[in-house]
Amino acid sequence: MENKKNIHLSNMLENISRTNVFDKLITEVEADEIPARYIQQLIVYYADGKIVELSGDDVMHSIPMNKNARWRDMKHEYHKIADVKIYINTVLLERDVNRQVRRLLGKFMG
Repeated sequence: MENKKNIHLSNMLENISRTNVFDKLITEVEADEIPARYIQQLIVYYADGKIVELSGDDVMHSIPMNKNARWRDMKHEYHKIADVKIYINTVLLERDVNRQVRRLLGKFMG
């Protein structure tokens, strides 16, 4: 019984190690666009101190509040933003990257 626990713990540590490597790799990537499905959380910091936090679900299923918005009005709002932090769901991203690598290179891998 103890042997099974050791194996299980070993697998857990291996998964943690792999995830950390993937996370480190992803920090080196500069993205012009991020598909909404990979956004775990979005935090908007306004110059006046206001903070807006959106979950990934909020981003994926957002509803426009003003159907008559004009670009000129929206552009004015963007100038009020001091910073934006985007947190990525690296578990989902890693899973999808691994799937695509297997799909593209699977026949060359042992």
